[in-house]
Amino acid sequence: MLILRRLLHTSGPGGVLSKSNLAKLRKRTGFSFVNCKKALEKYEQDVDKAEAWLQEQAQKEGWTKATKLKDRATSEGLIGLAFANHNNFSAAMVEVNCETDFVARNESFQNFVNQVAMTTLTHYRKDCEQLSEPVKISISGNDLASLKADSGQSLQDLTALTIGQVKENMTLRRALCMFVPADHYLGHYVHSPLNTIKDKDSFCQMGKYGSLVAFQQKGKVDKHKFQPGEFGRRLCQHIIGMNPLNIGEYTRPPPSEVENQDVEVPKPDEEASKGFSDSEDNIPAPPEEELPTEMLQQEYLLNPSICVGEHLLEHKVTILDFARFEIGENIDGGS
Repeated sequence: MLILRRLLHTSGPGGVLSKSNLAKLRKRTGFSFVNCKKALEKYEQDVDKAEAWLQEQAQKEGWTKATKLKDRATSEGLIGLAFANHNNFSAAMVEVNCETDFVARNESFQNFVNQVAMTTLTHYRKDCEQLSEPVKISISGNDLASLKADSGQSLQDLTALTIGQVKENMTLRRALCMFVPADHYLGHYVHSPLNTIKDKDSFCQMGKYGSLVAFQQKGKVDKHKFQPGEFGRRLCQHIIGMNPLNIGEYTRPPPSEVENQDVEVPKPDEEASKGFSDSEDNIPAPPEEELPTEMLQQEYLLNPSICVGEHLLEHKVTILDFARFEIGENIDGGS
């Protein structure tokens, strides 16, 4: 205790070191006791100047580390899905890669993924406030790197800063934004989420899989049975599990075929209420037989006795667009 008191109250080049300034600087930056003490002494207890210097030194260290590690493979990471907590009209999905799953579970890395997702959503939402139809925007890693976060730093600079913190190579791989008009809905889902970061206006969920779906409901339905948020979430579960390549078309079978079926078909909502586990182990394995790539022709994941087209028809829903991200998947054919 005597040593600590001397350290906090000894006069030096920067004068008497204030406990409150030291605590404030550590809370602001998250840097170590020793580094914060050094910065406060250097700038004579000026917390703002000390913080700026610490960030500058961390940035230099991060760029040095990033240069050394740039050729190391980044096959792990997280999908970050950001959306406003007051509507279902806008969302952004990003993929940020690192070297190991250990770092993907690191708080600094997850905070960075949140920054990337929220910066992406904020930047592109400004140009999509008045819409007459859904919009999907694909963003490359290079375009992501140039975006400015709230701090004024580019995401490229923040990437280097985070590399310096976690000591692993990282890459901004891709992003996608979806926006829909007020009379549409936007479903979202992250499978097996590792973390959720929220503030007063938004949420960001992170995991290994993410999906979005834009849809519209027309006609009268039972409002107690049709809950847009949950309906969209279940569609996104299907998209992650069954990996459709396009929406496709649904053609109703002839009445004679339906009449000759003796199998009792359970109601979709009854089957769907059983839910879909968030455990990554429950992502369905691809069946041996080749499945339809068109979503509307696929068996509905939460009720295999019907196809997605039948499920949508019952609820008078039309799917307009969708997106699916999986960490490390091959995207050579496009994002």
